[in-house]
Amino acid sequence: LKAAKLLSRENVRQGFYGQEINITTYNLCRINMFLHDIDYDKFDIAHGDTLTAPMHWDDEPFEVIVSNPPYSINDPRFAPAGVLAPKSKADLAFIMHALSWLATDGTAAIVCFPGVMYRGGAEKKIRQYLIDNNFIECVIQLPDNLFFGTSIATCIMVLKKSKTDNATLFID
Repeated sequence: LKAAKLLSRENVRQGFYGQEINITTYNLCRINMFLHDIDYDKFDIAHGDTLTAPMHWDDEPFEVIVSNPPYSINDPRFAPAGVLAPKSKADLAFIMHALSWLATDGTAAIVCFPGVMYRGGAEKKIRQYLIDNNFIECVIQLPDNLFFGTSIATCIMVLKKSKTDNATLFID
């Protein structure tokens, strides 16, 4: 699931919302909803490209975003740091995408390629923007061979827009 939201405001219908470009993963996500006793009227999973054609945009930003995006895809709309991630290493594009949809009091957790933590150039500038604006709550390093189909190690970056302190927690 590339982006999901769980709304909990009193005046908004609660549910799960997501979008997936890969038809197999899209179908698996919908099946997962039923397997976890989430009725069809409590979720809306769309098929399509999250970056170029978001299908769940309304006036309310997401309070919770959970994302396991593909690596190295870019989109020029998400350049508030003043630079775009390089096309060959655009892993931070989805982080900026999630941040742009995140509610002021929301939290996002995004599975990332570990290279987002140490590569230079434009990615360094984007990381600096995230730190300078106090958006990174936590980085969780995960072991290799954790996800099906890839043997690489990954990490989870947790973002918040309303942090009360300027600390960033690192968990290995």
